[in-house]
Formats: sequence, C-alpha cells, structure tokens
Amino acid sequence: MNQVVVKPLAEEPEVTLLKLSGDIGLNEIPQITALVDEYYGKGALHWAVDLSEVNFLSSPAVGAIMGLRSRVVARLGSISVFAAHARLAEKLKLMGVDLVIPAFRNLQAYVDHFRWEYKGASREVNLVLPAN
Repeated sequence: MNQVVVKPLAEEPEVTLLKLSGDIGLNEIPQITALVDEYYGKGALHWAVDLSEVNFLSSPAVGAIMGLRSRVVARLGSISVFAAHARLAEKLKLMGVDLVIPAFRNLQAYVDHFRWEYKGASREVNLVLPAN
C-alpha cells in the first residue's frame, strides 16, 4: 500500500488531495515533498489532506504540511485537513496546527466548506418555510 498519494479530488477536481496512510515519519518526507512539488508546480492551489488512515504523524511530516500551507496561502490558495482520529487531532491542536489550517471531521464536511468559501455556494441560500 502506498502511504502517500496525491491526486485531484473526485468531488472537486480543482482541489488536490494529499492522502496519507499508516505511520508517516522521516522516511516519507521525500515522497511527500516530491509529490507536493510536482502538483504545486502544475498550479495546484487548493489542497485537502486526508488523515483518515494515519496511525502516526511525525513532527517533520506536520512541518511538510505547514510548509505547503505557506506556499499555497502566498498564492491565495487554501489547505485543510480532514478525518484525523481523536489522538491525532489532539496532537495537531497541541502543535497549534488548528490555528492556521482548518480541520474537518470528514470529506463531506470539507467539500461543503470548500463549495461555500470558494465556489460561490455562500451566494445563495434556499429557505423553505411552512405555508401557514
């Protein structure tokens, strides 16, 4: 199984998905960096980091994600993480990641946020009221 996968997000193709799996330590940093550089170089500005299958995320791996954040924000892009298990979410919070990178409980919550913030969903709201 590949521990690092980068590809367009099926639900929103202009979002690039960085999917991490298993234990992400120092050995995975070169692969993360190479794939991120490749997609960033092709113009990927909106990123979603899937942590749903991560058992362990090293500090250098968090640093790589934070480095990506700096790059995309400088070009008016975005980065979010989603589906971190409770222990990992707590670790990210203790490191202050949640202060600069939005975190979502699952993919759908992220997609809803992205559509609201970047696709104009915030420009229209449909209300259905009782006809009494």
